[in-house]
Amino acid sequence: MGKHCEQRLISLGWVCALILALAVPAYAVDGVIEINQARALAGGVTLGDTTPGFPVTISQPGSYRLTGNLTVPNENTTAIQITAENVTIDLNGFAILGPTVCTYTGVGAIPVTCMPAGTGRGIDGTAAGLAVLNGTVRGMGAAGIFFQGGSRAEGVHVVSNGSSGIGGNYGSSNLITHNIAELNGEAGIQAGGGATVSQNVAAYNGIRGIDAGGGECTIIGNTATLNGSEGIYSNNLSTITNNTTVANKGDGIFTGGGSLVQGNQSSANGGRGLAFSFGGGAAGYTHNVFASNTGGSVGGGAPVSLGQNLCNGVVC
Repeated sequence: MGKHCEQRLISLGWVCALILALAVPAYAVDGVIEINQARALAGGVTLGDTTPGFPVTISQPGSYRLTGNLTVPNENTTAIQITAENVTIDLNGFAILGPTVCTYTGVGAIPVTCMPAGTGRGIDGTAAGLAVLNGTVRGMGAAGIFFQGGSRAEGVHVVSNGSSGIGGNYGSSNLITHNIAELNGEAGIQAGGGATVSQNVAAYNGIRGIDAGGGECTIIGNTATLNGSEGIYSNNLSTITNNTTVANKGDGIFTGGGSLVQGNQSSANGGRGLAFSFGGGAAGYTHNVFASNTGGSVGGGAPVSLGQNLCNGVVC
């Protein structure tokens, strides 16, 4: 065999080896599967990820970690699609990025405009038990993160997404903690029923700051400011404790019968400081501070003061 032919065979061998390497999941030494832009474009991150490019399809339970930013080509492309239960995605300080830019105008029924809006999600969880941790999801045409019941979002900055920053369906028992949701076209955080929502910041979102409309939620230690509707919205049988709601266009806090609202500060909102829905029975509130809310301090439903509230400087 001639030297030229040998060199050509060697070159072809290297190409084949590279293709095979890209087609096999990249495992870190701790067994976590690593994902970056090159891996996404190559495909084969899991057995179900049969098409190169986006979305990356995660079809097997386990732990996955970004080792670089992921950038989708347009507002209608989803970055990561989850089809298996019990998946953990560590963004590892990196970002999932799209082209959508949201701007807070402060006017109109929805004071945030997002262009271009689309159907792409940063992480689209279609199975329960998803955990998303430690990074940023910015500029998606639709939701930044969307998940089913029994899921968790922690330490994530969701910003400038065309619909919700974090969107959960009305499944149960989601945990959403220590996130920042800002400048999203709809709700900053949509939690679903039976959720625990704690230590988050939701600001400058187009509709609600925190939407836990499924009821039976624990909402504690959050800050919701300058959102287009209620700062915090929940339903019956919820516990709402030690939150701050300021300058939202709707009520600072809205909840339903059987709820307990305690230790919150609700000021300068366009609606009431605290509002209750009609129906669902009485609800109690105590140790709250309400100030300068356009619609009044407390109203709606069947609220029962348990004492030690302050309404515009007067015990109420």
